[in-house]
Amino acid sequence: MDKKNYPSLNLNIPNTNNCYPIQEIVTQYIRSNRNEQVRRLLYEILDRTDRKCLTTKTNRQKLSPLQEVMQTLDIELNKAFLMKIFGDNKIPDDFLISSDVGSPLYSLLQIKYMWTKADSYFDNNKITNINYENFFSPGFSIGEKQEYEQQQKKRIEILLESMKRIESTMSPVLVKQRKEYISQNLEKLVELYITHTNNVDAFILYSMRDPLVKNQGCTALLYACEMDDLTTCKLLVSAGANLRKEIGTIAALTLPDGSFLSMPNNFIHRAIFFRSWNCLEWFLKDNRSIAAEYMHRKGVNMTYLVLFILRIQDEVQQDKSKINECQNILNRFIPLFLNAGANLQEESIFGSAEKLMGWKH
Repeated sequence: MDKKNYPSLNLNIPNTNNCYPIQEIVTQYIRSNRNEQVRRLLYEILDRTDRKCLTTKTNRQKLSPLQEVMQTLDIELNKAFLMKIFGDNKIPDDFLISSDVGSPLYSLLQIKYMWTKADSYFDNNKITNINYENFFSPGFSIGEKQEYEQQQKKRIEILLESMKRIESTMSPVLVKQRKEYISQNLEKLVELYITHTNNVDAFILYSMRDPLVKNQGCTALLYACEMDDLTTCKLLVSAGANLRKEIGTIAALTLPDGSFLSMPNNFIHRAIFFRSWNCLEWFLKDNRSIAAEYMHRKGVNMTYLVLFILRIQDEVQQDKSKINECQNILNRFIPLFLNAGANLQEESIFGSAEKLMGWKH
C-alpha cells in the first residue's frame, strides 16, 4: 500500500466475481469484529479506490461495498464513504444503490429492521423486497430473480441464527450491551443518511409482493410507518417527508360479494393495516390537522375509523385470547379519532363505527 514504492498499484480492477479490494477489506473488517488494524487498512484502500467501485455489486452476493459498509455500523466509516461518493453534495433523487434495493436510505432501513425488528421483518415479508421488473442483472429471468430472493432470505435467516448462537454463549449483561450498541448505532446511521439525502420522498420502491394491487409503492416514510418505527418517521418528516403522500392503492378489505375494496396507500392506512399503533397515535395526536383530512369518506364507501375497528375485530376473530388487549386498543384510539374529526354515525359499506361496536346513539 506504500504509494512511493508501489505507485502503479491499481485497486480499481475487479476479480472474476466483480469484487474490488475495497469490498474484500470491508468484509474482513466485519469478520474481524471491527479490528482497528483492519480499519486503518480499509481507509488506505478507500483513499485509492475510484468512487464508482463503491456502488458496484459483486456477482456472488449482489452487494456493493456501500451496502456492506452500512452493516459495519461504523458511523465514521459511513461518513467517509458518503464523502468519497458524493463529496459535499447530498445523495441525489435518482441515485439507486442497486436496481433491486433502491436508495441508500431504504437499504439502511432494511438493515435496521432486520437487526432490531427481525420477527416483523420476516412476518411482513421484507426479505429483499425485489422489484423484479427493475432487477437489471444480465440474463436473469423472472424465475431466476425470484430464486435469488429466496437465496437471500435463506442467507439472512442463517445469519440471524448464527447471531443467536453467539448471544447464547454470552452473559445477559453483554447481550444487553451488544443490543444497545447495535440499536444506538443504527439510529445514528439512519439520521446520517436522512441528513445526506436530498429528498427523502424522491425514491419510491414499487413492490411485487401483492399481486392483487398494482402501482403500490413505498417511500422511506411509508416503510418506517409499516414497521412502527416512530423515531425514523419523526426524523423523516423533519427532513421534509410528506405525510399526505399517497402511492397507488392497497386491498384493504374483502367485500360481501368477494371483491376487494382498495383504499389509498398512505400513512394512516398503512398504520392501521400493519397495526403500527405508535405511528398511528402520533399521526392522530401530533398531526391532528392533517389527520382531520382523512376522517370522512373520499371517493370510497369507507371511513378510516371503520377500517380501524374492522382491523381490531379481525384480530379478535383470529385469536380470542386477545379480546382484552384489543378492547384496550379501541379505548386508546377511539377518542383520538373523534378528536381529529371522525364521526361515529358516518355510514360505510360495513355500517357505521357506532353500529359495528354495538353502541347506542
